[in-house]
Amino acid sequence: GLGLSKCAGPIVKMLIAAIVMGAICLAIQHTPIYPHGERKIIWCAQLALLMGTGAVVYLILCAIMGIETLHHFLPKRRPTRNA
Repeated sequence: GLGLSKCAGPIVKMLIAAIVMGAICLAIQHTPIYPHGERKIIWCAQLALLMGTGAVVYLILCAIMGIETLHHFLPKRRPTRNA
């Protein structure tokens, strides 16, 4: 009665995108570009690198799989009136 069967496809696609995103973020932690250290600025660089990469990867994968994720973040356009 809730229409959950309609949600199964997009949920599976989002899970796949999240798993791939996590794997790529984990792989980045083992590359030479990943900053290492114990200072706050390094922690900020790590966070920025992983968040930026994760967001880009997730959004690209969702777009490839046909999920309009960015649609929810963009402002809604109002219909224009032709005078």
